[in-house]
Amino acid sequence: MPLFPHREHFSGGADGLTGRGTTAGQPERESIFETPKRMDYEELELGIGGLDSIEAEEKLASALRGLHGIHGVRLVRGGAHIIFNPLGITRDEICAEVRRAGFALDTIQKTGEL
Repeated sequence: MPLFPHREHFSGGADGLTGRGTTAGQPERESIFETPKRMDYEELELGIGGLDSIEAEEKLASALRGLHGIHGVRLVRGGAHIIFNPLGITRDEICAEVRRAGFALDTIQKTGEL
């Protein structure tokens, strides 16, 4: 007998969650929990002029993190490493936002899909 018979037990997939569950003594039914769908993210590295102070970094990070489709922003000396969902935002839109925030783009490099 399970330790917590009132809780659902999941089995299956590599992560142990299949999106379906059974409760002790009851037939299998749809779970209220769903297995997260895989998102196709892309990486973009930007060389950014004028990113030479903490204030400038905060300004850029704030502008980028507020955009729909941005999954992560890591600022590095003279640039940014951005992970984004191309279904939510394009590279061109990201670059336009960097320019709107008052920065110049030195280099743009797509590093690939995650």
